[in-house]
Amino acid sequence: MLPTLQTARSLLMDGQDEAALDMLESLARSGAATPDALFLLGAQLRQAGRTAEAIPFLEQVFRERPDMTNSLAELGYCLAEVGRKEEALEVLREVVRRVPGHSCSQRLGQLLAGKGIYLVDKGDDLQGVPLLQEAMAALGPSPDLAAALAMGRHRLGDNHGALSLLQDALSLWPDHPACLVNLSSVLDSLSRHVEAEAACRRVLDHLVPDLPQAHCNLGAALRGQGRLEEAEAAFRRAHELDPTLVPVLANLGTVMSSLGRLEDSAVWYRKAIDLAPDDMVLTFLIACDRLKAGDWAEGWARYELRNRHPANKVNWTLSKDLPRWEGGDPAGLRILLEEEQGYGDRLQFFRFARLLADRGATVGIATLPGLHRLFRQSDPRILLVDRDTAPSAADWDFGMPLMSLPHRFGTRVDTVPGAPYLTAEPGQAAAWAERLAGLTGLRVGLVWAGDSRPHDPSANGIDRRRSMSLAQFAPLAAIPGVHLISLQKGEPAAQVADAPFPLLDWTGELDDFADTAALAVNLDMVVSVDTAPAHLAAALGVPVLLLSRFDGCWRWLHGRDDTPWYPTMRLFRQQSWGDWSAPLAGVTAAVAAAADAKSRA
Repeated sequence: MLPTLQTARSLLMDGQDEAALDMLESLARSGAATPDALFLLGAQLRQAGRTAEAIPFLEQVFRERPDMTNSLAELGYCLAEVGRKEEALEVLREVVRRVPGHSCSQRLGQLLAGKGIYLVDKGDDLQGVPLLQEAMAALGPSPDLAAALAMGRHRLGDNHGALSLLQDALSLWPDHPACLVNLSSVLDSLSRHVEAEAACRRVLDHLVPDLPQAHCNLGAALRGQGRLEEAEAAFRRAHELDPTLVPVLANLGTVMSSLGRLEDSAVWYRKAIDLAPDDMVLTFLIACDRLKAGDWAEGWARYELRNRHPANKVNWTLSKDLPRWEGGDPAGLRILLEEEQGYGDRLQFFRFARLLADRGATVGIATLPGLHRLFRQSDPRILLVDRDTAPSAADWDFGMPLMSLPHRFGTRVDTVPGAPYLTAEPGQAAAWAERLAGLTGLRVGLVWAGDSRPHDPSANGIDRRRSMSLAQFAPLAAIPGVHLISLQKGEPAAQVADAPFPLLDWTGELDDFADTAALAVNLDMVVSVDTAPAHLAAALGVPVLLLSRFDGCWRWLHGRDDTPWYPTMRLFRQQSWGDWSAPLAGVTAAVAAAADAKSRA
């Protein structure tokens, strides 16, 4: 029998698969096989379990007849089966592009899902999320896909998109553990800690009692509510179940740090970093923890990597193309400094720009317009650079983030450049002195809230813990001889309209920090939560009473009521999570003592 494609097909119709395969191979060896015969040969080889042998024939078909879409799909199946999944993805994508809805869409979706889940599991969300979205389009709704895709979108900052995705999935699969666990992560990031706790408890109480990630997320939800001892217990249970889970180790470090157990926090953080040495979130957490502990050698060194934390909005766009100054004698060098983060950070670390100028450098600083007049008044040597204009390499020898200078200077707790280092404009200050001359009692500036930053869930959560309401300061208004003067800007300033006590408010006249400085230097003290005006007043040398949240910022160290950053500042710390009664009582007593002393002077 002469080998022909038609004969091979007839053999297949008769169920003689082996004979048909022998005939198709004979055709291929003779060089007489058409693309149709090679396609059939490839398909039969794959069916016979000889997938690797099928690939060269199917590749030959593609070279000779690239329009044979079904042969191309068969090639994609074969590539996937032998583990050449990247090639299979591209081949099957081309098939679906040509024929939307092709039967290979299911296999393509499976490949996309597998790769996407792998990438998201290892933290590569930028690459993984688009693949998972493509997979979901190919496969339709799936709880596993929804759980992975939501986690990736959550880590990329799309919390509301992740939340919607999980809610849709749970409406179809209400008892899916991964969806519930990931839902708790998203809710926790949105400061919806009670709901996050409920999602975790549903998993642990009714579905998978020993799921380590559910115990870990339960701990996070409890920590967000200030239930730190319960959070510690949940994290420890997660650690018992899986000692290698890095988020568990990191969270134990964070809880220890919040509780002020800084030796313990260092132990847990180091266990985590040993398992994940390239994790930039961990590096940032350790940096803040070591700075809080007063170990500024390690703290500042690790803080150098803060821009690599995926959630930190730190971009050094102006100085990135200039060489970094690595320390040493800066005399004669031209160094451009780039500011970052919040106004408080810019105000606090401006002292280091002045120190650089003191040591003989030509210093420029790229900052926000609201600080220009204040910085120009405080140190005319420092050049103010427009943030909208790219610097010329010909004008500068080096570029530096401002908050990297403590590391370059080797700053330690006992070598912080002193305050005051900011100066109010004399004419403006004199005008305020004249206007306030009639207030013969104690003049107290008041700031009760920070910037909520609703676009940044982490920062928003911190602001919720650091901010107060105007009404909570009513005890100060009851002190004889005290005049309360608002320095509050932003949305919280709207509370002035319903102030439950007398409050002087000229903030409508304060357009920038120089305006605020001129008023602040005419006050006897400023009472403030942990936000920018507190830094401004203390850097001007005005006495500041600062109310600090229980898990206070690293810059205020641990367990101190003073600070090396500002000699005129006193700290009043929460003694329990979210409870302002103790610090407010301390501030009230301090203001009363100052008012009494002034009345006797």
